Formats: sequence, structure tokens, C-alpha cells
Amino acid sequence: MPKQKKSEIVIDKPAPRHSLDFAALFDGQPSFNHDSASENQHPNAAPAVVGVAACKVKRTKKGNPPVEVRSVFGGRKITIVSNVSGDAKELLGNLKKALGTGGEIKSSSIELQGDHERKVKEYLLKNSYLH
Repeated sequence: MPKQKKSEIVIDKPAPRHSLDFAALFDGQPSFNHDSASENQHPNAAPAVVGVAACKVKRTKKGNPPVEVRSVFGGRKITIVSNVSGDAKELLGNLKKALGTGGEIKSSSIELQGDHERKVKEYLLKNSYLH
């Protein structure tokens, strides 16, 4: 059996889930023809409500977001979000994904690892968690 060169080996790859219009790429406007949101949705499912938070964070008396940073054992810092009501688990998950850090729920507050005070305040304001 003769040896094949690497350039002669053809590997069949599965087709991508989306189709990209390369002509549109050169026009500066890429268009994706795959709509995964409509495929995965159940026909009888209620439409998702966008912009309504299941969790709320009550502002301080001065009207500021209740976010502070504390130093803990070993010189490490934690960011604390106080006055959390509702589904704190959802807010914790969203903050952990947005910041790329760990965290946990303690009574009516959320503790995040690291100094993220500015980012957390911006996130709470942007996603309408504060009331």
C-alpha cells in the first residue's frame, strides 16, 4: 500500500449549525441565517419577559446601591451586595457569570470574591435590579 501525503488526506467535518453569508462579510454586514431561539422554544410556551428582574436590591437611605468591599482573613477582599430580596440565587448566578468570579448567598446579602464594587454597581443599574 503506497503512503499518502498529509495534503491528500481528506477529513469530513460536520456542517456548521449556522450558515454565514461570506458575500455579506465583505460588505461589512455579516448575516446569520440560523435562528436557534425559535427552534428550541416549545410551541405552547409563554413568551419570555425581558427586562423584569425576579430579584430586587433595595437602595440605601442615601439612594446609593448597597455594595461595599471588605477585607477578610489573609488580605483578600470580598464584595458584598446587601438588601437582596426575591430570587437571590438568580442574581448571584448572573453576577458570577458577568464578573467571572465565585460567590455565595449569606442571609439577605450576596458575597462575591474579589474587589468588584464598581462593576457590580454598574451591573445592578444597567439590569434594573435596584428599586
